[in-house]
Amino acid sequence: MKKILLLLLIIGLSVGFASNQKYCTKISDEQRKTVIYLDLSSTNDKQFANEIFNNVSNNFLPHERVQIFTIDPQESSVKEVFNSCAPILTAQEIKKVNSESGLKYAFGGNPIEGAKEDYSFFKSAIKSTLAKVYKKSKKGSSDKKELIELLYAENSQFKNSAMSRVIILSDMIQNSEFVSNNDIYDVANISKVKNEYGIDFNNAEIYVYTLKKKLGASKTKLLKEFWSEYFESNNGYLKYFNDRLEVPKIRALYSKKFEGKIKIADKEYSSKILLNYDNKGKVYNSWIIINELDSIPLEGVVKKTSNSLSANLKVPTISDNQHKLFCKGQKVNLSLSDGTLQGTIKLDNTNLSVNGKVLKDGAFSIKMKEVEL
Repeated sequence: MKKILLLLLIIGLSVGFASNQKYCTKISDEQRKTVIYLDLSSTNDKQFANEIFNNVSNNFLPHERVQIFTIDPQESSVKEVFNSCAPILTAQEIKKVNSESGLKYAFGGNPIEGAKEDYSFFKSAIKSTLAKVYKKSKKGSSDKKELIELLYAENSQFKNSAMSRVIILSDMIQNSEFVSNNDIYDVANISKVKNEYGIDFNNAEIYVYTLKKKLGASKTKLLKEFWSEYFESNNGYLKYFNDRLEVPKIRALYSKKFEGKIKIADKEYSSKILLNYDNKGKVYNSWIIINELDSIPLEGVVKKTSNSLSANLKVPTISDNQHKLFCKGQKVNLSLSDGTLQGTIKLDNTNLSVNGKVLKDGAFSIKMKEVEL
């Protein structure tokens, strides 16, 4: 089945606005990228194209790479229809331009003004792409819908990205030989899915827009639980699952990476912490990764001064089935001084254990060094 799907996979040529490729720089690969999946079988209503555009078109970081893929369950194909980078300059780039002699741009060519013009074209290209996609969409009943298999078939975009924001527009219904329409409502099937179609979302934060699918409260809850477990079992975090698209607007994102040891029950484990926060200190797409054991998303607030940083974080709602060391609500306290990050993870659940040993409060301690991204 895998071979058939991979043969059927279509990776289309990018139709991104060509001149914006000059904004695809080293920065584009070191910070967040946005990946959008559009399920052609879920809707053919142009209203949704407008809703996507209104939510994301003014919601990119400087040089952020944006990729749009269509998922066509009827043809068992995934196609890339847009791949470009946001024409937004960093604060450092703007400062450099402003510091240069006014004579340099006396006859045009000012990069700041050029980026503003290019951003208008960039948004128009996204809007045009979405309009074409929904004009060709194939809403209607289908006996087959291999959503899991198709996500597995094309996931290379997550392999070389520091972090990803994934937006999926789909009813998220699955109906294939491997996972049927009934199986999709049972989280007991997750281990089977991971063994056969396991992929690495590389600590992506995932937003699902279910397109106002009328399933009833009970089935909707089960569907959300299934996909939440699916993403967590594949190094992703389902941040949002609703019939109304709401993507947080972030104007600037500051990133830090730490590597070192987390001591758990008298044993040290190689670990890292990825910390991303906006200009108000709110945390996004941040993770603790204990290499041999577990990885977990974080939420909360960072407080930063000129020479220090502290963070009061917690573990959000997660699946108990997918994590050995963490549970919802655990508090993570961090402090950074002189390049050294120290902290603790507070235990509220006394049933957590490692290597058969029940963990007690104070069992976690963190000591790491800041490293370059």
